[in-house]
Amino acid sequence: MSILKLSDDHDRALKGGTGILLFGLLAGLCWVGVYVTLFWRPIVDDGPAFLTWLMRGLGIGLPLVLIAVATGLAQQAGRLRNEASSLRNDIDHLRTIQRRAEQAVRERRDAAPDLSRSAPAAPLAVGSQHDASATDPLRAEPQASLPLDPQPMTAQPRLSVDDLIRALHFPETPDDTEGFQALRRALRDHRAGQVVRAAQDILTLLSQDGLYMDDLVPDRARPEQWRRFALGERGPELAELGGIRDENSLAICSTRLSENTVFRDATHHFLRRFDQLLADAETSLSDQDWIDLTDTRSARAFMLLGRSAGIFDRG
Repeated sequence: MSILKLSDDHDRALKGGTGILLFGLLAGLCWVGVYVTLFWRPIVDDGPAFLTWLMRGLGIGLPLVLIAVATGLAQQAGRLRNEASSLRNDIDHLRTIQRRAEQAVRERRDAAPDLSRSAPAAPLAVGSQHDASATDPLRAEPQASLPLDPQPMTAQPRLSVDDLIRALHFPETPDDTEGFQALRRALRDHRAGQVVRAAQDILTLLSQDGLYMDDLVPDRARPEQWRRFALGERGPELAELGGIRDENSLAICSTRLSENTVFRDATHHFLRRFDQLLADAETSLSDQDWIDLTDTRSARAFMLLGRSAGIFDRG
């Protein structure tokens, strides 16, 4: 919601409250005038004077108190109506954002088969970190301006492990030049680009529920456990790979998986892509590479959603 809209709501609330207050003051003055005109009588000596003044005070004061209470209640009711209206507007705004994100996920998922037909599916080619500068001309001579969308290329350079890990973590800030360069190089690789896009979609959906991977610190699994998982091993002995154990985050994901079709489809698509990535890159990753890769935002999303879906416990 924009600042201008908040300002307009605030101005309307102030105007409504001022009008009610003025009405209450006018009603109080009218009552005082009516009382003085119709009921005010000179004090006679046939009784205690203080009783006469007491009755006059009660006659004037009690209605004024009731008017003040009614005015306060009316102002409070007006504030509650304004807050309810603002809340409805916020909910409508969030629903609009969610519908747009879900539509984007559907369009990207529908476009995936066309992409796979236009380029043959080949195993992910991942080079070593140590020879990355020799095999990747973009790393040796960075270009000033590169589009994020991949362009058709006749020959793809090998994607370095360092670039793959940086791309799966996504840029830290808008000024993270190295992160954006690694992301561009990963998007040019057919298989890596599919994983990065699937990760971007699911991270966007998770953020709509207030789930940000930087806030989730996983329990570390050993590199050899990840290797076994990448080679196809499954079972309770690898349950440690689902290192995200935040109960609130897991509950949100479980609810979304059971109730939201778009979220469930995007999750399964991401889990399949990331699982295939691990299998393709297994022979190219050192123990330190596994540690770095599983600390990326994409890997944390894989742990969170994989644990919610139960893929780490299945035999």
